[in-house]
Amino acid sequence: MKHKLYAYRADIQRVPKLIGQLYQAARALHELFPERPFTLDGHLVGNIGEVIAAYTYGLTLTDKAVNPGFDARTADGRTVEVKLTAGKSVSVSSDPKVPDCLVVLKYHETEGFCEIYSGEFPVELWDNKNESKRRVKSLRLNELAGLVPVRVLRQKNALVHLNRLFGQRPTRV
Repeated sequence: MKHKLYAYRADIQRVPKLIGQLYQAARALHELFPERPFTLDGHLVGNIGEVIAAYTYGLTLTDKAVNPGFDARTADGRTVEVKLTAGKSVSVSSDPKVPDCLVVLKYHETEGFCEIYSGEFPVELWDNKNESKRRVKSLRLNELAGLVPVRVLRQKNALVHLNRLFGQRPTRV
């Protein structure tokens, strides 16, 4: 038991520097995309997902970083909700007004980004979910991956090309 406690104390010494690097990266991302704040209090992952989806699918992001119901628009004006996760599910607003499209991306530390779902908003799946206290519904990635979406969004810039910039193996698209 002493060994684990010692390792924990040694590792804690690295935390301030790592947190500083996170804030430095968040500031740099904000400089690149000033319309998105990239704060570390929950918006960082979401805003990264939004700019990656905008680049990948040729979307126009909303003027506000936090916009109720959708994050972007297609060239023909359809609304798009964007979600990025490294986990097994995403939370989507339970607001009765659903966006036209949904893009769900997953980030793998060793592989980069991959598309889980891109298409019309899966209203049937969403309708069958219960609302949480935070007024969101959780959609599991394996459920979304099992759907055959109506393809309304085409990749203008392939994720495999973006993943190469990370020096990582390309993922399936």
